[in-house]
Amino acid sequence: MEKDIPRGRWPLGRVVKVFPGRDGHVRVVKVKMKKGEVMRGITKVCPLEVM
Repeated sequence: MEKDIPRGRWPLGRVVKVFPGRDGHVRVVKVKMKKGEVMRGITKVCPLEVM
């Protein structure tokens, strides 16, 4: 993903599965997007409010 894309144009997805680390905190998530599913580290995911 390009870093210069404005936030409003970021691709959207839905978290379908979480993978906790040994300490029990979520470290990786599986995200379903238009073009398939991807695995992302939790630091690369930006949560949005659901209205």
